Amino acid sequence: MRAQLSDPNQTPQNIEPDKCEGWEWYDLNNLPEPMFGPLREMLQGGFNPFPVGF
Repeated sequence: MRAQLSDPNQTPQNIEPDKCEGWEWYDLNNLPEPMFGPLREMLQGGFNPFPVGF
């Protein structure tokens, strides 16, 4: 998932903790293991989740 805050001073909040344990931010070149298989395949195929102009 990708998100952009409208106010850079905002702090993201987990407003549905019963549905989501939370999230963490990682460098795209240093993702944790094990990785979701389809995501690994997309990245190995050259997928760029941060295209220029976003």
